[in-house]
This record gives sequence, C-alpha cells and structure tokens, in this order.
Amino acid sequence: MPDVFDRRTLNRVVQQRVYKGSFFLDTFFKPELPADTEFIEVDIEKTGGRKLAPVVSPVVGGVVVKKDGSEQRTFKAPYLHPKTIITPKDMAKRFAGENPYGDTITPEMRLARKVAKELSRLDDSIERRKEYYAAQALLEGKTVVSGEGVEYEIDYQRDVELTVTLTSTDLWSDAASDPIDDLRNFRRLLNKRGYTPDTVVLGANVIKNFFSHQAVKDHYATSGFNIAQLEQTPIGSGVVYHGAIPEFGKIYSYNEWYFDEDTQTSLPLMPEDKILLGDSSADNRLLHGAVQNMHAGGMAALEKFVDRKDLDGKGMELKVESAPLPALTSPDSVLVATVI
Repeated sequence: MPDVFDRRTLNRVVQQRVYKGSFFLDTFFKPELPADTEFIEVDIEKTGGRKLAPVVSPVVGGVVVKKDGSEQRTFKAPYLHPKTIITPKDMAKRFAGENPYGDTITPEMRLARKVAKELSRLDDSIERRKEYYAAQALLEGKTVVSGEGVEYEIDYQRDVELTVTLTSTDLWSDAASDPIDDLRNFRRLLNKRGYTPDTVVLGANVIKNFFSHQAVKDHYATSGFNIAQLEQTPIGSGVVYHGAIPEFGKIYSYNEWYFDEDTQTSLPLMPEDKILLGDSSADNRLLHGAVQNMHAGGMAALEKFVDRKDLDGKGMELKVESAPLPALTSPDSVLVATVI
C-alpha cells in the first residue's frame, strides 16, 4: 500500500481529480502549458474589425496591410496556497456514517481517508478561485487580485461599448421591451469586432422574464418551436441548458455561488440581473505561473503542487500551491448587459 504521505502519491491524486464546477472556465478558456516564472506574458488581441483586401494595379507589387492590434503585457500570476493541519486526534475520530459496531477501521485507514478528504477540500478551493477569476474576467473585463500582502488589478481593456445597461421600458421586465431585438443588436456589436457569439448565459432573475416575454414566445413560434415544451436540462454545478436559438447559440443559466470573505455573504458568480453573450471559440487562455517550492524543483512549470510537512510528531501540514490566471486575451469576444 503506498504511503499516503508520499508527495508523488499526493500529487498523483490531485492530477487525476476531475472538478465539475467550472462552467465559465470550461466554456470560454483554453488551457495552456504552465510557465516556469512567476510572471506570465499575455498577448491581448484587438481584431480591428473585418478588413477588405486592398485593390491595386496588377503592376503594383502589393500593399502592406496594417496588422490587427495586439499588445503584449506581463502580469504576475495570482498565487494560491491553501493549507490545513492534520493532528493525531484525526486518527481517532469516527467519520460521519461510520458504523461503530462494524469492522474496526484502523487509525492508519482513518488517516488515509482524512488526508484524501482534506486534499479534495483544498483542491476544490483552488478550482473555485479559478472559476471566480474567470467570472471576473468575463463579466468585468478585469481581474482583481486581493489577498494577504497582495493588491493589484489586471485590466484586459475590453471595449466600453461591450458593457451595456438597459433602462426604463427597455428592461426585459417591461412588456414594451424586445429581448430578441436587443440580442440581435448585441450580436452585431460582437460581429463588428470579428467575433461570432454562440453562447448566451442568463442570470437567475433574467430567466423568467426572458422565457415569459411575448417577443421571445413569438420568436420561438415563428421558428417552429413550442416554448412550453422547451426542455430545461440541468448539467451540474448550477448550470441549466435551455436549448438553442440558431440565431444566437446555446442558452444557459448559471446559478453557482461563492462565499465573499469581505461581506461574509454568499454571492452568485453570474449576477442575477445580467446576461452574457460570448464567442466560445475565441482565444481566451487559462494560464499558470510557476509553482515556487523547493520540493517541486524551485520554480516549477506545474498547474498544482501538493506538499506536506511533518510537525515533530504532533501532526502534518498539508498544502496545495498553484498560480492560475484565466486571461481574457480576446477581451472584445464577450458582451455583458444588465437587462433587469
């Protein structure tokens, strides 16, 4: 039986885990190999629209076409380092549901289960932070890194025209509004920048107003769909698939939450009064800076690293390190609108 304290075993367990709560990350960001430095270079692309080839005389050697806007910037990747302490008492405590009259579980077996449980908890906290950063980048066009001794902002310079706020009778809660026409206008704004939106994400308060709106019902009817028979398919972690409108793409609602330490409240990752319209094929990237740990080889190009430290027989410190950055390298591929 492998030693549950062996670093290779611990790291293998984390590498084999599949986390299913990363809808924004999985939909809009492509993974990239980790860097071996704490700073990572990000190429932010501004397409500049859809250019036409220049017209010239056949005797002219050609015309230089100005390159699309692209800016290379260097950011320090946020460093995540959650840890926990496992003590000798954990080897004696029964787990919830453990039968006190059944076969005796040895302290070693109980410790192995405790290590696995705590490792999953630490790894989940890192995955939730990554999804939180992905949500920030998509919804706000920037990433705010705030923690112990750390405070900075990464602004991806999304075009201000792609952050929309509807008012008065344009709000989708008003019968005089037209959500379908709004979506067409939002799509055009992205088309203008060279992107083809294929994914719509609705906040929790938008769902009822959208599907009960007469303009939406009429659009479904003329498209040959019965909105009353529209299947709503939960696909896990607060995500519900509401089918597709060919003109705009797949429709989702997202109701995942996170605990905000500053306000001591639970908040939705997807604001309840907003929608997000985006191009999932755009080249946004999930980047990683180096893991900085001597046991990992110094500055290691790893997504995560699990380490352990003996506490002179009094227990063991278990920790996971990672430096992820979901980077909005195509900032103008996403439009966010407040519609309620």
